[in-house]
Amino acid sequence: KRERDYHKKMKQLSEALKEATKTQGSGGMRELKDSVRDAERLQEDAHKSVEKAVARAQEAHDLMVELSEEVDRLREKANTAHTRLTRSKREADLLHGQYIVSLRCIHSIQDMMKAMESREKKEEEYDGEEKVEVTDLMSRLMSGDTLSTDELMALRRN
Repeated sequence: KRERDYHKKMKQLSEALKEATKTQGSGGMRELKDSVRDAERLQEDAHKSVEKAVARAQEAHDLMVELSEEVDRLREKANTAHTRLTRSKREADLLHGQYIVSLRCIHSIQDMMKAMESREKKEEEYDGEEKVEVTDLMSRLMSGDTLSTDELMALRRN
């Protein structure tokens, strides 16, 4: 804006200089030359201000690009960490499922052992009862089914 004002003023002064040269001679020339020098100084100051503004704008742009690259790097790092988290969660869920199956097996075995101990104590009472097939009970136990106390005791007897 200052440069435009300067050019406008320079044009006016140039026209005034031509006019004064025709009418006044050398006396009015000095004032016009001083006015032209003042206008040139104003134009130079305005130009320096523009150059400073351009430099600041370039610095801001460079910083913006640098920050954008940093954001991209951090986003990639976060995505990688999230992928690892998801994979770890799936693995943990799988292991937890296996743990639950293991607990069921342990509880079934403990129930079998209790039934065996109980049967040893009361063996005489159960002599007349019907015997259950051992292979059938074992296959049910291995498939993850829970056996009743009676079935466990029958398994122990056989």
